[in-house]
Amino acid sequence: MAATAVYANVVRVPITRGDSDQNQNFQNISATTAQFNLDGGKYCFAVKASTYGTVTLQILLPDATTWATAPGDAGEVPSLVADGAVTTDLPPGIYRVAVA
Repeated sequence: MAATAVYANVVRVPITRGDSDQNQNFQNISATTAQFNLDGGKYCFAVKASTYGTVTLQILLPDATTWATAPGDAGEVPSLVADGAVTTDLPPGIYRVAVA
């Protein structure tokens, strides 16, 4: 079953106190998002959904065609099958949230 009614947030964790300077917020989605740019740094990928398949943060590879699961820290990848959040260091690039 595919994930439905997905709320996903990709936000850069600020190095010092204060507001985050980069935030991609998606509300009530049930399909893969359009691509978006991330500047790189430490990010939190948080997801809440009504039903679950998989919700994955993906990066566009250098061939500008292929999407792959974004890199993760310490064995954690930004791919969730239940409500939750992960933090990871991400390189600058083009990303999307894949809903399956």
